[in-house]
Amino acid sequence: MRCALEEIDSLAFGRNVLRLEEPKAQADFRGFEKEYLAAWTPFYVHVKIPAEEPALIHYFEDQGFRFVEFQLRMTKRLPRRKYDLSFFEGAIAAEEAGPTEDIEPILQLADDIFENDRISRDPRLGRAPARRRYRLYIEKSWRAADEHLLKFYDPRSRELTGFHTHKLTDGATMLHFLGGLARKHWNSGLIFGHELMMYNRWIDLGVRKMVTHISMSNYRTLESGYKAHDFKAEQAFAVLRKLYPENAAAPDRASLGADDERPNLEQ
Repeated sequence: MRCALEEIDSLAFGRNVLRLEEPKAQADFRGFEKEYLAAWTPFYVHVKIPAEEPALIHYFEDQGFRFVEFQLRMTKRLPRRKYDLSFFEGAIAAEEAGPTEDIEPILQLADDIFENDRISRDPRLGRAPARRRYRLYIEKSWRAADEHLLKFYDPRSRELTGFHTHKLTDGATMLHFLGGLARKHWNSGLIFGHELMMYNRWIDLGVRKMVTHISMSNYRTLESGYKAHDFKAEQAFAVLRKLYPENAAAPDRASLGADDERPNLEQ
């Protein structure tokens, strides 16, 4: 088991956030915990455990971790033939957000629509850090050379209707990150046009598979994924977290990354 700094989450909280990787039960968790507390002074530490391992989930509960989200990894195979978009012709358009573009309207749209994630629903945290976190992840996809921020709009009025962030991982697999539809269009069916238009762009790129992670409390997206877009459930996870509210502030943005020499603890 090892821990790693979540850089964007740390910026969102203003205090360090750690992720425990390859979790396992061990005789001296308290010793491991003391090491990561000394190295990182984290505010928030989380771990993701396969749902079919209840004994391991119970182990982390015994160490003071609390359940915050049930998460599902879903996959979809793309066809070789593009989808028919004639029903949406003239009503939607999509383009990449450029490097000098003002993306504040996209960030404001995200502020309004996300409410089913483990941060927003956590009774000890709430919406404010969740909103900062989403904004930072969207900005990351906009700035990163290997990620993408796609915006959707009505070409007749240029009204922003939605957005999507994603990353091509191996030439044929696309990782879904964040996607959103303006609240006023939630019951319009417009989301299907957005998704199909995006799939067609990916088919042109030779993408064959998509992977995404969805909170099991996000019923609207789950229903859409299963019924309309033929996603398949691949793996379920329980996400647990432990808070250390007494701990110090996180480093600022400039101090994070490759120059940070604190240890990546393993045990």
